[in-house]
Amino acid sequence: LGLPLSRRTFVCLDHLLHTVPPALLVSHLVRRRKRVPLLNIVYVIGLSTWFNFRQSGHLDASEIYVPHPWRRTWVSILVGCAATPPLVDALIRKERWRVLALASAMLLPYLSSSLDPRLRQRYFFEFQLQRLRKEEESRTCE
Repeated sequence: LGLPLSRRTFVCLDHLLHTVPPALLVSHLVRRRKRVPLLNIVYVIGLSTWFNFRQSGHLDASEIYVPHPWRRTWVSILVGCAATPPLVDALIRKERWRVLALASAMLLPYLSSSLDPRLRQRYFFEFQLQRLRKEEESRTCE
């Protein structure tokens, strides 16, 4: 969007938009002891892929947003979708070990990205390349 945001502001806003709503929803479901239907997994995956194909024509949306490890992103989406219904069930039943196991499984895609030393270098270069291409396109349109 072209907004000059510091890293700290970006991270705070990113969590506000992507982490807080699901956490509030899960806590609401647990308090009401309401299970998540397994069919929701199919809905979420179907709508996510439809949205991506609608936006970019394929599963890699790096051209539209920012360059990122899109395969790891989709693995993260699939793991999150598949683990959420059993996680809510385990929270309702207060099965601590199952909650820990599911939360750990949900962290694996994040950890595989954050602990990869080459990932940041590779995508920083691709981000700069994409930024330069867009600047060049905007100059030629003027």
